[in-house]
Amino acid sequence: MTRGHGGFTLAEILVALVVLSAGVLGVSGTLVYAARTLHQARDLEWAVQEARALADSLAHFGAVGDGWTQLPFGRLSWTVQPGTRTATVRIVALHDSGRQLVDVTTLAPTSPGDGT
Repeated sequence: MTRGHGGFTLAEILVALVVLSAGVLGVSGTLVYAARTLHQARDLEWAVQEARALADSLAHFGAVGDGWTQLPFGRLSWTVQPGTRTATVRIVALHDSGRQLVDVTTLAPTSPGDGT
């Protein structure tokens, strides 16, 4: 077949569109994965900061009992096992989806003023 005018055939255009759409799908899939990972990292960082603040508060005011609080990412709970002067405190942060974000055990005084 001889071309009288410069240009592309319909088959060449369709192949180019298929290759282009495959590239666009790959990029969009990567962007969705990156957004999901960023969201998970934000929730994890938030949970770590809240657990740290809770541990500092329990160390300052004394660990007197179990409790929990609802946060935008999920639930932060703590369990206190009292001892003579110090208590073992377990802090757990769960995402709304049920995924565990933080699970840490620390020591806290059983009454205010016993800590450092």
